[in-house]
Amino acid sequence: MKKNKVPKDVKIHRLEMAEDLLTLSKLLEKYYINTGQIRNAASQLKDETKVSKVKQSDEIDYSFYGYKIDPIEFSFTSTPEHTHPEGLDGMTLSFDINLIASYQKDYSHSDPLKHLEFNIIVIGYKDDKDHIISYHLDRHPEGEKEPLSSHPKYHFQFGGRKLNKGKRHFGQSIILDSPRLMHYPMDIILGVDFVLSNFFPEIWSELKKNGEYISLVKEYRNRLLKPYFCSLANHWRGELNGASTWNTHEICPQLYT
Repeated sequence: MKKNKVPKDVKIHRLEMAEDLLTLSKLLEKYYINTGQIRNAASQLKDETKVSKVKQSDEIDYSFYGYKIDPIEFSFTSTPEHTHPEGLDGMTLSFDINLIASYQKDYSHSDPLKHLEFNIIVIGYKDDKDHIISYHLDRHPEGEKEPLSSHPKYHFQFGGRKLNKGKRHFGQSIILDSPRLMHYPMDIILGVDFVLSNFFPEIWSELKKNGEYISLVKEYRNRLLKPYFCSLANHWRGELNGASTWNTHEICPQLYT
């Protein structure tokens, strides 16, 4: 039998993350959300034979780990405010993610991920036609030629590859390739928190009363948001001197604790 080469500390880290995803599943199931794909991601982390690679031609790096899941579906019980066209039925939101990270023993201010593809798609129906809006969070791949337009390392973009422009009618809308809006990286846990905070605020409000959920989100904020924002702040190092009167919650509502 081939000996597994995943280091012990990486195995422990992967198991801890898997347990965190199972905790998230348990919390979401109270709101009748199907968490099968979150549990699938936990299984991928637990499987030590699965070592993620950004490109199949890359050499195996046993410090790498990750998960790729099919869409998690959220159903709207009522139409969100300011939705157009009016009168849409059967609205659903799907969220999928493909993430690869490299294990780091201690928290650092370096980029925590190696690959990220993150999609949010909302679909509704009216007069036998489907209406769709799509958002894509991406990590610009290493080694790719930098385009002339602004291209932040992590960026949100309206449309993305999930929006099939050839088969849809857009009315008075214009669909452009840019801008790519700078945004912090997210994993499943922060991704679910983002989806709930923006599209299902009632569920989000209830979950924020749960200490287990608060601790879970805070842990992954420290892993992903902290190095991102500290690296930005470092551009102006020495100017703040520890004093700031700007409310961080107003800048980023996800920083609610």
